[in-house]
Amino acid sequence: MKFVQIGNSVESIGSHAFKDCISLEAVVIPDNVMRIGENAFLNTAIFNNDYNWQNDVLYIGNCAVDSKWIMGSCYIKPGTRLIADRLFHLSNITAIVIPYGVENIGYYAFDDCGKL
Repeated sequence: MKFVQIGNSVESIGSHAFKDCISLEAVVIPDNVMRIGENAFLNTAIFNNDYNWQNDVLYIGNCAVDSKWIMGSCYIKPGTRLIADRLFHLSNITAIVIPYGVENIGYYAFDDCGKL
């Protein structure tokens, strides 16, 4: 298994940080990480595993890190604490429910969501 454990001193994960690491199957993101850049896990084994997706949102632990092109409403799953940068950029999302406990909504998370 290809695995990364982010250190406790890390506060952010940059855009495209693990993009195209196609063997990456698991990541532990500590609670002190308060920002995840766009497409940080694009085209990884995590991204390509349907088990990690719920309602067209990709979750790693308690972080919403990517989304598919959503049409209509979206519910962020309970227990989520972080929404990554540009998570819903250019989607046709019309409504969203963000649960209690979300500590950080990333930069431009809803950029160009004209139907929201």
